[in-house]
Amino acid sequence: MIEPTTAEPQLCRVSVIGGDTQVDVALPAAVPIANFIPEVVALIASRDPHAAEDDGDAALRAGHWTLARLGQEPIEPHRSLTEADVFDGELLVLREAETVEAPALFDDVIDAVARLTESSFRGWHSGTATLAGPAAAVAGSVGVAILLPLADTQGWGVVAGAAGLLVGLLTLLAATLTLRMYADRYTATGLALCGLVISGAGAAVLVPGAFGAPQLVLGCAVVLLLTVVMMRLLDTGTTGFAAVITTAIFGTAVAGTLTMWPIGLPQAGVIALMFALLTITFTPRIAVAASRLPVPPVPTAGGVIDPRDHEQRPTIEGIGAIGATTIPSAAGLDERARRANEYQSGMLIGLVLVTVLGALATAASNEHRWQGAVLAAATGLVLCRRGRSFADRTQAATLVVGGCAVLIGTAVLLGAHWSGTALPAAGLLVVFSVVAVLVGVVAPRVTVSPVMQRAGEVLEYACICAIGPLAFWFLDIYTLARNV
Repeated sequence: MIEPTTAEPQLCRVSVIGGDTQVDVALPAAVPIANFIPEVVALIASRDPHAAEDDGDAALRAGHWTLARLGQEPIEPHRSLTEADVFDGELLVLREAETVEAPALFDDVIDAVARLTESSFRGWHSGTATLAGPAAAVAGSVGVAILLPLADTQGWGVVAGAAGLLVGLLTLLAATLTLRMYADRYTATGLALCGLVISGAGAAVLVPGAFGAPQLVLGCAVVLLLTVVMMRLLDTGTTGFAAVITTAIFGTAVAGTLTMWPIGLPQAGVIALMFALLTITFTPRIAVAASRLPVPPVPTAGGVIDPRDHEQRPTIEGIGAIGATTIPSAAGLDERARRANEYQSGMLIGLVLVTVLGALATAASNEHRWQGAVLAAATGLVLCRRGRSFADRTQAATLVVGGCAVLIGTAVLLGAHWSGTALPAAGLLVVFSVVAVLVGVVAPRVTVSPVMQRAGEVLEYACICAIGPLAFWFLDIYTLARNV
């Protein structure tokens, strides 16, 4: 049950200093300061012991006033205490607000519009071009990777593969030189991604035969090897490289499975989906290990909480006792924490991409139709619910967007493959849109009861428990066990 938030005003209990007077007051936390500052000024003026009776608050009433923390800039009068991150127990000072300048007057309307555009809107500048250029280059490289296999079918096999591999390696060399000579990390990362995509496609085309799983094995393996090398050389773009490594590992495994065993693409998609979901759970530990971030051990039952408390301490008196005790250093800890977060973001991007592709391949199966559709829908719900487990906005958004892509793609495939299901599938998408608006717009503004929170958790656990049996059913594991 969703209960609306209470309408009672929230109060912030602070201490305000004005002149020689200090008062403890409870001020409205969500009301702009300009609305209640006159009463605060009058209260301080009435408590000032050094003010004359006739003009006791004349000095305080003159000018515009606001509040400020000790030694900091005044808080804007239009902001509330909550917006300024002022909490109970803080000490504030009554400060004079800066005078508001009168807006400039223009005789020429065109000049006024130009000044307004310059001050209010963001224009295209060199930084924007620096971001757009490598992004467009990566998109062009993806197009090259798509066209190289088509060139193989048109008789350009070895030439297309060799040209793609050569261009990719030269691009990787250019990325390294860009970082070494110009220290442009973003451009170097973009060039490296371009080189990895083209090199992988060129290596895949070099494999004889029609383009298929064997070609993908070599292409993904080359991308994996080159990504590890470039990650060590550039020491930047950790998120992008981690995403490429994760995708290449799963691509190599799936393509290798399709090459060695006679299974279909939907079955391989189910296997990749299960392993990707399982790996998402261990992503934080993998990121911590990859970044070498020191994490204190978690004590087990019966174990000591802190082993250092049970170690033999030096028995040196005076200052020597402090010098003989080893104190851990926090140097570089922030860098390792940032690197661990980048590793985790990249791995989640790759894992979500693999999960989305596997779920859509499962939903497109012609043999186990309803099992594949239910399995894909459960996967999408799990991804959306798992997004709340990550504090980083990029990581949470990746999981939520991936889950929404699975749910929308499953509904579209359901309406396209099954006869007479286009209209029900469209209705499901309408329901999905309504739920998305309720969750994204309404839910953050209300207080969700513990019963509703528990219901959401039960739904998530039910979807997680259903994925395994449905996947085994999809892979005909039950039939195989019955026939043994």
